[in-house]
Amino acid sequence: MTESETKKQRSFRRRLKRLRNFALFFLFFLLSILSFVFPLIPLVTTLPLSIYFLSLASRSVHRKIWHFRLRHPKIEQRYKQWRVKRRQKRLATMRRSTVLGT
Repeated sequence: MTESETKKQRSFRRRLKRLRNFALFFLFFLLSILSFVFPLIPLVTTLPLSIYFLSLASRSVHRKIWHFRLRHPKIEQRYKQWRVKRRQKRLATMRRSTVLGT
C-alpha cells in the first residue's frame, strides 16, 4: 500500500465516523422529541446523548461545549470526577478479563 492509499482510507474512515455520529445524533434527537409526546422514553438520557454525538460530529458544537465547561467550573469538576471513575472501572474490568484469560 502506498502512502496516498492509506491517507485516502483514513479520510474515508473519518468521514464514515462523522456520518455515523450525525446519524446517531438525529436518532437520539428524534427520540428526545418523542419523549415529549410519550413520557415512557426518558428525556434525561436521550437529549444529552444527542448533544454528545453532535459534538463528536461537529467541531463548532464541540468547541461551544468546551467553552461552556470552562465557564462553569463546578460542572467541569463533576465531569472530570465522572471520567476518572469511569476510567478506573474500565481498567478494573480489563484487568479482570486478562487475569481470567478471556
